[in-house]
Amino acid sequence: MKKFNPIRTREVIGETIARVLRTEYDPAKPMGNFAVHDINDIISAWLVRHDKQTTPVLPRALQWLDKAIEEKEEERFGPFPCSHRRTLHWAKALGQWLHGKGNDEASWKTAQDAEIEYMRTGFTKVLGVDKFDYKLQRFVPQEIKGLPYSSRRLLVDGTLDDFMAFSLQAGQYDTAVEEYERHLKPKNPSLKTTLKPRAFAYALCLKKLGRARFDDNDLLEAGRRMLQANLEETWLGGGQYERAATWLKIVYWDRDQTLTPLETILKAYDNMPNVPLPDFMLATRSELEPNSLRMRWAQLVKRLRFR
Repeated sequence: MKKFNPIRTREVIGETIARVLRTEYDPAKPMGNFAVHDINDIISAWLVRHDKQTTPVLPRALQWLDKAIEEKEEERFGPFPCSHRRTLHWAKALGQWLHGKGNDEASWKTAQDAEIEYMRTGFTKVLGVDKFDYKLQRFVPQEIKGLPYSSRRLLVDGTLDDFMAFSLQAGQYDTAVEEYERHLKPKNPSLKTTLKPRAFAYALCLKKLGRARFDDNDLLEAGRRMLQANLEETWLGGGQYERAATWLKIVYWDRDQTLTPLETILKAYDNMPNVPLPDFMLATRSELEPNSLRMRWAQLVKRLRFR
């Protein structure tokens, strides 16, 4: 699995932004899906300090998402309407936050509801090879649709991780805890270990509900370890920018809302130990808040020390 490469990303992001800006609304196409990819590209651009270049893209993407949701694009795109509904509302919730509108609980709640529908009905069991139906004069799949996914599949695929993130952002702490304990043994997570994203969200929900006492600083450090285990390869290295942004928001912005969304996204560089801080990030340090300045100075000193 490849690591996130900010230098290469910066080299190609200009072409990506130009393509996005050239895209025009076409009612014959799934423009909500286009907008989802635009949100992903915006996060990628922010990571390499092309945030100003994407200024006109974000409000347009939000408009397209609203139109797609209103016109029920989910019914015309992909085999599972609930899956596309989740995707649209996830992108909208993130886009609203990136646009400085705060936490859009309603969109997170819709994403949560769509995810649980997918978890309960999205599995198709194949019974055997396709059989020829002489009446229909075609081969017919031998399968049963609308089944729930197994706990193992939800854990391996990361679906439960996403569900816990949506639930936490929607303020649905009871629902999150109930679903987590449906698939995993209920016990307080150890903050001294590297937690899975779902377990970190579970710990936050338990604290919100008063069912566990965790120190805020311990939670931050646990969140950072979780990010360090996922950001540079699985999420950013794999192009999963929305997922990375969601968990950066949970770890940092949810506990300190004086941070701007841009500052929150750039916290990724604090949590990618094998990705050297690129020079273009040091060059723009005057635009960032004091904590980020100290972080960048410390990394520069560390880099010089080991030359």
